[in-house]
Amino acid sequence: MMKTGIISVVGLLLLGFTLLVDPGAGVMAAAAPAQAPLEITVQGVGDSRVTPDIAYVWIGTETRAASASAAQKESAAVVERLLGVLTRYAPGDRIKTVEFSLYRMEVWNEREQRSVPGDFIIRHVFEVPVPDLSKVAVVIDEGIAAGATVVHNVRYSVNDPRGAQDEALQAAYEDALRKARLLAARSGYVLTGVTRIQESSVIEPVFAAEGGAALRAAPDAFMPGQLKISAMLSVTFRAVPVGAAEAEPSSRQ
Repeated sequence: MMKTGIISVVGLLLLGFTLLVDPGAGVMAAAAPAQAPLEITVQGVGDSRVTPDIAYVWIGTETRAASASAAQKESAAVVERLLGVLTRYAPGDRIKTVEFSLYRMEVWNEREQRSVPGDFIIRHVFEVPVPDLSKVAVVIDEGIAAGATVVHNVRYSVNDPRGAQDEALQAAYEDALRKARLLAARSGYVLTGVTRIQESSVIEPVFAAEGGAALRAAPDAFMPGQLKISAMLSVTFRAVPVGAAEAEPSSRQ
């Protein structure tokens, strides 16, 4: 009877030890965290190409005289002749002054070894929109003949860049979507939607050094080539683990 009692006590102790271990193992297994949804933020870049249909020419005059009134009188005479030329090639209400200054020069007097007041200078420059690109050189030549002494910053553009800007934004979004899908797939996730879109910038038309799409207008001998409009977006996508219930609609896109 004594041996039987001892065996029973030992058996109860072993059973208790087993009960203490097994529930703990089950709790630890249940506590393993499931993969949570995450957000993926990427930058998308896109561009579109357009053919220029307008040129902006900066042209004007710089006159010099011993007095401010004399310089102003001479400048006004040149500007009147110059505007007579420019309005033949551009709408008068779209010609605007982009630079005007009146100042007095300082010249070095070698005998006195100091700077002394010199002539007065008036600088008056206009921005002239030229819709006929074949007339850009003509405008410059005739403007110089009328007395223009300043010519710089000939810039080609498009009258309405909105269509090209929309294309650039669409391309930027597609670029962001491609990057987000790649990153999600590498992490075992799939995209389910967008939580945030921020437009970083839309760059005005610039010369496109690379090859581009087909021309949208008949080429002209004076055209500089195509222009490029670029866009940048910051897009945040929501992603969930592959196999999650809400991942199924996204996987069919």
